[in-house]
Amino acid sequence: MSDPEPAAARALDERALQSLVIELREASLRSGRRLRDVLGEVLPQRELGAADRRLAARRCYRVLQQERRLDFALEGAIRGRGPGRSPPLELREAARYVAALLLDGEIDVDEAGRRLPRIDWSFVAEAELRIARARDADTRFGLTWSIPDWLAARFRAEFGDEAAAIAASLNEEPPLTLRANLLKVASREALAHALAEEGVPTRPTAFAPHGLVALGAITLFSSRAFQSGAFEQQDEASQLGCLVVAPPPRGRVLDACAGAGGKTLALSAALANQGEVLAIDPNERRLASLVERRRRAGTANVRSLAVAEDSWPDAVTSFARSADRILLDVPCSGIGSWRRRPDARWSLRPSSLENLQATQAMLLDRALACLAPGARLVYSTCTLFADENERQVERVLARDATLELVRVAEILGTAAAAPITDASGTVLRLLPHRHATDGFFAAVIRRRRR
Repeated sequence: MSDPEPAAARALDERALQSLVIELREASLRSGRRLRDVLGEVLPQRELGAADRRLAARRCYRVLQQERRLDFALEGAIRGRGPGRSPPLELREAARYVAALLLDGEIDVDEAGRRLPRIDWSFVAEAELRIARARDADTRFGLTWSIPDWLAARFRAEFGDEAAAIAASLNEEPPLTLRANLLKVASREALAHALAEEGVPTRPTAFAPHGLVALGAITLFSSRAFQSGAFEQQDEASQLGCLVVAPPPRGRVLDACAGAGGKTLALSAALANQGEVLAIDPNERRLASLVERRRRAGTANVRSLAVAEDSWPDAVTSFARSADRILLDVPCSGIGSWRRRPDARWSLRPSSLENLQATQAMLLDRALACLAPGARLVYSTCTLFADENERQVERVLARDATLELVRVAEILGTAAAAPITDASGTVLRLLPHRHATDGFFAAVIRRRRR
């Protein structure tokens, strides 16, 4: 059976849940810390069951996702507040919370009034009609899906008829996806059985062969399966990105933007703990978390090294030149991961995109300069924009005739690749509204043998 809930855990009523969500959001706003960090610190300390912890986090993220839409709905609706006068933080957060429930149809105007009487909730309830009357199409789109106008314009221009479906999918709750660690369990079916014995129901992922989706409100990370290293939490898109790396037996792999090491551990398992994986990243704090993850996962073929983004030391360059595979999961706008990082939409700026594209080009050029004949580089992102994806790959192919693309269909097989690649089967392209994964892109570049 799964670990029991704390003896003092009690189910939250709706009023208590509302108070907790407002408290958590205020703590994030007052301290300037990311909401996910506040949730990770505060919620485990509360005497709450798994269902209430998950619901509180989900409500916090929902309000964060919808901030623009909610603020538009509430503008002019708070009684006693003249034009340009901002309400106190506590009232603003309470109003946002209740407005989210009202606009999503979970409560009616009367219930909203009982919860927060100082607001004209009939006016708030008409927000969708007021949005529809906005003259500018980008403003209508941005208010509907709660994104800045400049991103709304980008979505509409780049995604055309699919723009609304993509934007809607990025506001959905993400699944809790696991990767079976084949260094510790024989298969995902074996992991599913072990989790079921602990009271954790799962279902297989649609595309990734080693993935499971955990279902329901569960205390997953206190399970025996997690403590033994039988799985890692990893979105299905990232699992598929690692799959296309396809390192050869006993191969050498450079994970050149390793972050906290999720892909590093997947590559270690793909090599069956043989060969060698070198994980590098400029963020020492994120890379430090890989140490404990490696121990739990049972990896014996991984080294990690903190390396400045602007240059590689000789040891890394030497390893890259001898590597069979280089994984370059570059910093990007992160559009595809908005379901899990809703705050990213508010921190992104047009200038950020320009800087990110310059960084991507720099990292890609540096890695390709080390790519040996016959070796492959996998360029990947969790964004949906062509300038960060296809255009970066086209740029390097156009200038270097010794580089070629390896079709993902050749790596995964035609049948497995067909639903997750472009029409030609060349690049991995995952879209949240089609695949129920993060948005993700990967292209496999090989240097021809002379």
